[in-house]
Amino acid sequence: MVTATQAVRIALSFMNNMYWNYRVMGYVVRVNASHVSRYGGVYYVTVNVALSNPVLAGARRVVHRVEVDADSGQVVAFH
Repeated sequence: MVTATQAVRIALSFMNNMYWNYRVMGYVVRVNASHVSRYGGVYYVTVNVALSNPVLAGARRVVHRVEVDADSGQVVAFH
């Protein structure tokens, strides 16, 4: 059984891994969770991703919803 705190950690780790290529290209990647809720056996974690590149002076924000299974702790979907 996964707690809400563990679900947030799993979601943040997942999104850090998803944006690893941006780090390699020189972007600064910041992720944080703004909301978590549970419906049935799934935690829904809202993750904010901020991308910035000091060389290109560009910045971008992306919001994802990561779904974490409450029993196994596996990421089952993200949008």
